[in-house]
Amino acid sequence: MNKEFSKDYVKIIPFDPLSNSRETWNLYHEYHATLHNQRFPDSPFTTSHETIEKSLQLFMEHPQIDPVYFSIMDTIAQKQIGDILCTILSKNSETYKENPNYMEFYINILEGYHRKGIGTLALAKVRDVALEYERTLLATDTNYQTGKAFLQALSAELEIGIENRLQLKDVNWSMVEQWMNEGQEHSPQTSLVKLDSIPEDIIEQFSKVYTEIYNQQPWEDLDEVAIIFTPEYFRHRLRAFTETGALWIVFLTIEGDEKISGLTEMIYGPDFRTLITQELTGVKQEYRGRGLGKWLKAEMLLKIKEDFPEVTTIRTDNATTNAAMLSINDRLGFKFFRESIEAHITLEKLNQYLSSKNLP
Repeated sequence: MNKEFSKDYVKIIPFDPLSNSRETWNLYHEYHATLHNQRFPDSPFTTSHETIEKSLQLFMEHPQIDPVYFSIMDTIAQKQIGDILCTILSKNSETYKENPNYMEFYINILEGYHRKGIGTLALAKVRDVALEYERTLLATDTNYQTGKAFLQALSAELEIGIENRLQLKDVNWSMVEQWMNEGQEHSPQTSLVKLDSIPEDIIEQFSKVYTEIYNQQPWEDLDEVAIIFTPEYFRHRLRAFTETGALWIVFLTIEGDEKISGLTEMIYGPDFRTLITQELTGVKQEYRGRGLGKWLKAEMLLKIKEDFPEVTTIRTDNATTNAAMLSINDRLGFKFFRESIEAHITLEKLNQYLSSKNLP
């Protein structure tokens, strides 16, 4: 890229996965692969173009979200250098009913194009979307120090979490098996069930338990936003995983009265061969103190070891205030990898920032 590159050469245009031309898709694939290689240099990019396109097209059918995409283009080089995703809660979603002013946005810009005012231009587009949909509380996240500094300049409220990673070669497997045995011994009436989809006869209960566990995570420094996960959300999620080749595995602890007491989930996506993501893990408040969290984690680790021989690393995100889960992860051998930052910014503060940059 020319050192004299200016934001004047940037154009932000709509990106519609349902109607993109082949030329637009080709530019996106080149950009997406470059972004992946910049952020995950140790994990070769392997996802097919067909899978990527299908994934984005399926997201447009999300039952709770109206996605709004944009491409950030370098008009001199005629290439895509970034993207913007705004996720607008649909007015018929349960989350919207609880949080009618809330939306999320995500901005990505290739290395080499940072600190050139492009992020500010992208924020102006986010502001326009927020105004169009009448949203006043905007949320985003970042794993990068450049993103953190940018959010601080916006006077955003930040919650600093951490991304931890576990190398499977370092796991104390004897301890893991002990946790599994202790879980069974301490809760003889509790069964642990592995699922790769959620049966219809428990999907209502699962959705409520997932919502409760998700929202009980202690993100103490941000305005409270209750995210509601519905059966429709999980049906769509499973369809998306199935059609794009991703694997979603869930372990549940189920009590003698058939109530779900805890869960853990992991996702193995086609982008990565050696890396797997541990998602939500938690136990309902009334069932804590019996080692169910450790039991769930142990069973998941043993499953990964057995069924995913290529996987060497597990990644997970935690709030720094989530002492119970951090303790479990620490004993398993998870190590700090980088900060994982959640942020909220009001539309008022965003407007003030843009005005300071002479953007109306």
